[in-house]
Amino acid sequence: MSDTNLYTADSSTSIDYKQILVKALRYWYLLAAALLISGVYGWYQVRYAIPTYSVDARILLKDEYSSWGQEYFLPGLELVSARNRLVNEIGSIRSFPLMREVIEQLPHFSVFYYDIGKIKNTELYRNSPFTVRWDTITDPSIVGQSYHIQILSKDEFRLGSRDEEVVQGEVYHFETPFELNGNSVMLVLNDEYRQEGFKSKLYSFKVNNLDRLAIYYQSALGVASEEKESSILIVSRNGPLIEKEIDFINKFIEVYIDDGLKRNNQIASNVMLFVDDRINSILDTLMHAEGKLESFKVESNVARINPKGENLIPGIVELEKKKIDLEFDIAFLQGLVDNINENEDVKGLIVPGFIANSVVLHSSVQGLIDLYTTKMRMKYDITTSNDSWKRLNDQIKVQKEIVIEHITLLSDKARADLKILNDEIEIIEYRLGSMPSVERKFYNIQRGYRLNNDLYTYLLKKKAEASIAKGSNVSNVTVLDWATTYRVSYLGPDATNIYLTAIIMGLAVASLVIFLLQYFDDKIRGQNDVEAITEIPTLGLIGHNQEDHDLVLIKDPKSVVSESFRSLRTSLTYLLEGKDKFCVLVTSSISQEGKTFCTMNLASAFAILGKKTVILGADMRKPKIFEDFGLKNDIGMSNYLINQSTLSEIIQPTGHENIVLISAGPIPPNPSELIGNERMEQLMKELKEEFDVVVIDTPPLCLVTDALQLTEYSDANIYIVRHNVTSKSQLKFINEIYKEKKVPNLGIVVNDFKRSRLGYSYDYGYGYGYGYGTGYIYG
Repeated sequence: MSDTNLYTADSSTSIDYKQILVKALRYWYLLAAALLISGVYGWYQVRYAIPTYSVDARILLKDEYSSWGQEYFLPGLELVSARNRLVNEIGSIRSFPLMREVIEQLPHFSVFYYDIGKIKNTELYRNSPFTVRWDTITDPSIVGQSYHIQILSKDEFRLGSRDEEVVQGEVYHFETPFELNGNSVMLVLNDEYRQEGFKSKLYSFKVNNLDRLAIYYQSALGVASEEKESSILIVSRNGPLIEKEIDFINKFIEVYIDDGLKRNNQIASNVMLFVDDRINSILDTLMHAEGKLESFKVESNVARINPKGENLIPGIVELEKKKIDLEFDIAFLQGLVDNINENEDVKGLIVPGFIANSVVLHSSVQGLIDLYTTKMRMKYDITTSNDSWKRLNDQIKVQKEIVIEHITLLSDKARADLKILNDEIEIIEYRLGSMPSVERKFYNIQRGYRLNNDLYTYLLKKKAEASIAKGSNVSNVTVLDWATTYRVSYLGPDATNIYLTAIIMGLAVASLVIFLLQYFDDKIRGQNDVEAITEIPTLGLIGHNQEDHDLVLIKDPKSVVSESFRSLRTSLTYLLEGKDKFCVLVTSSISQEGKTFCTMNLASAFAILGKKTVILGADMRKPKIFEDFGLKNDIGMSNYLINQSTLSEIIQPTGHENIVLISAGPIPPNPSELIGNERMEQLMKELKEEFDVVVIDTPPLCLVTDALQLTEYSDANIYIVRHNVTSKSQLKFINEIYKEKKVPNLGIVVNDFKRSRLGYSYDYGYGYGYGYGTGYIYG
């Protein structure tokens, strides 16, 4: 007979996704548990996650100079232009000194207060029931440390560094100074909270390190152009407390504007002081020249020089003015060098535009300022390594040298120009040397007076213009939108995303568990498992017996199980190729797989057709088939094999028509040897002659060799596989025996097959249910 599986509905090797889904849904409880747990986890995350909001403000940076009357100011002196460039502003707006000033001016940032909950702590911004006060922090160990307190009443509280310490902590009084880490501090209970409702509640406070807090806000502040090439900046902050972020951004803008005004005023003041110094110096010279001129006029009786000398005076005076300008430049540049060498605070360092070719110097000075700003930030950053600090100092040293080199080049050029002017002045003076001595002396005195008088008048005018510019100084920043509740957007947590992520993760974990369970599952779960492991044809499926007896075909002939045995009987007819008289051997891998149950009912299926049937209990190691018929095992097969009894003596009527039983008999010490002797052959010969059907109940095939020995007498062999009991490794063992042709005409019967809760049998995932009157699929 062909080994084609009698119940193979589809021989295709394509993946059966519906079958996979059906198998996976066997573990529906895992999927349900995963959904429940992931749902609870998602709810927990949404319930206790700290919400995050984005708060922003819009400011406009003006490109024009902020000082009034710039065109009247010192020519080329760009007093308030250093902060008017968008690229530089975005880089410098988050400078550490500016951020530090913002933090200092926010009164609620020096100490953070928290309401301690069972699961999470909530910050109490501007809403704390108490305030921590101190005069001066003498011991810095208090900074950065959290302290927990328990308010006992409107007058008393307990203090500790942890929750457990608070309960046993010392009692303190509000508004009474006490020592904390070497510092004198005092807690003041706010008036609106002086009520018993706050008794026994736990709070905490933390004295902040303002430098570290400034560094944190420096990195967390967002600054970006609203659009490309736009001078509008968006200043933003993300955080859990809307009021706190609004206060910070608005204060930041206020300090930023004020800082710009102060810087502009400081630059103007520095130039005015420089001009004042030059005015005072020239004033003394001018007064001296005026007195000398008047005295010379009286003494020499000379009121004017001749026309020749008069024509030369304007030229030499103009050269003298240029000479003074160059000397002014040289002095200013030397002042820059002294400032750079003597001070580290170079943020107010400026290079006025009247210094020729100062664009390159401006750039190098700005680079030096940026490095010093970085150094100030790193000074308070605990993560800064010694190597980073050393590299930065080396960069500052190199940048200083670059700046001084640029200043030196400008100074050298100014001195070279000064030498040229001096040469030109000497030429004119040589031409004046031909004049009479009295006139020449009068000319020199008058020239000095005119030069100093013109310069004095010029500087007074420019001082007045600088003063006007300083007085009319306005900010280069215009606030388009302050940070308000209207400029708040919710960032998270996203409840939908959290639930979706939790569910996906839960299902992924459950799927992995299901996969591993199925991967390591060694039990036969259905006909598909049998077909995947073995080449042995499947003869039938025996449903689960729900009755309290095993002879279901005789006692309950209309049951589903009875119908399955009738189908098995039909399948055997094909396997036996129409033989009228035959012997069927029934075995299994191990005990408890329903071998005896199937033997009895298969024999009954042939008996009800009128075939004279005998059941041979060949399991002489653990006999039990006699119990189901209510018989005894005092005499049986073992007695016959040792020649103690005849065939007629060991046959026992079962009380049912056409079916008798030969039990195993007393358990012998050597069952395998008895099965192999000549008496066994004689027994089988007599049984086949006297009965139409012989059904042999054998010991498990995987445990002993008895069943293999008996296959030489059988016409068909049935291997019982119990659903959810037989292991795949055992089935592989019998498949090897089958391939080696050690057992002829072998077929598998899947016993105790249970219907799926999903309404599908495990083997008929395409909707073929298993029930009374339902036909099977034949190959």
